Amino acid sequence: MVRYLLLIIFSFSLFWENSWGARKDPPKASIVANAKTGEIIYASNPDLRTQPASMTKMMTLKLLFKALKEKKVSPNTIIRVSEYAASQKPCKIGFKAGEGITVRNAIMALITKSANDVAVAVAERLAGSEKRFVRMMNNEARRLRMYSTIFCNASGWKNPRQLTTVRDMLKLSQSLIKEYPEFFPLFSAKGFYYKGKYHKNHNNLLGENGGITVDGLKTGFVCASGYNISVTAKKGRERVIVVVVGGKTAKKRDALVQWLLTCSFNKLARRRFIEGEIRRKSCAAKLLQASLKRSKTMKKSHSRMQQILESSQKTENIKEIPEVIIEKSNSYTKINDDKYIKKQ
Repeated sequence: MVRYLLLIIFSFSLFWENSWGARKDPPKASIVANAKTGEIIYASNPDLRTQPASMTKMMTLKLLFKALKEKKVSPNTIIRVSEYAASQKPCKIGFKAGEGITVRNAIMALITKSANDVAVAVAERLAGSEKRFVRMMNNEARRLRMYSTIFCNASGWKNPRQLTTVRDMLKLSQSLIKEYPEFFPLFSAKGFYYKGKYHKNHNNLLGENGGITVDGLKTGFVCASGYNISVTAKKGRERVIVVVVGGKTAKKRDALVQWLLTCSFNKLARRRFIEGEIRRKSCAAKLLQASLKRSKTMKKSHSRMQQILESSQKTENIKEIPEVIIEKSNSYTKINDDKYIKKQ
């Protein structure tokens, strides 16, 4: 009896330890892709579903960019903050109900401060309510084939039903770069001033490091998913997108991103070198073939010329035909060699 009791206690303690470990170490996933072609360079658990946290705001921003492009709002349009929007949990600017913010400043508040109150205010301005805005978000997700993603709010605030994958966040990041190039440079802002207060961007990777320039996109954190980030960076002519979720800390997450960026650009550089060598050898082979072809043509031409010359020489060797000269007089006709024929 005691043995069975000890076994039950041990099993429960093991289950508790594993459960605690799962909460302590959120699931990790990462993906790297060529921003232009979408080709996957590296992936680890790319279809693992987890909460996107504030990476959700990339979709909120995308719909706001769309409204700007369609002239439904302008950069100077005032967005009023409702009581519900003002009541959102931090991070936030800290508006009181009835206050307003321009679309231009709302974009910067979402990118840098990751302000939840602004995200809800934008949703209410564009759709009338956050609930209707969420439907717009999910419709856009389907259009982008983000089939593993479900949005439940505009801010990314923790919700167990709000799920995504790094593969889907990659698609969203790529669409922002391709569809809204005029707004994309805003993601590189390291912070912005609003009413005399500086709001720093949570993305500490922004800027140039070792020839690699990080110029976007968005970070996120909730306990269930850990520290998340979607990053785009360029080196020379190449641009890649990296999405990482499940970092234990922001520093460890950023260190992983830097390692992935370095490895990815090195891989692309090696591929460029190999492709260049293949093209060079291919060109050399084509030049050699062309040279051989010209050589054969010249050889044939030379052979033909030789035949003509030989033929000409044979013609010259033919015995010359004597010229016949005829002279006439009243009585005789003279044919050369002084032979005369008497006229009849």
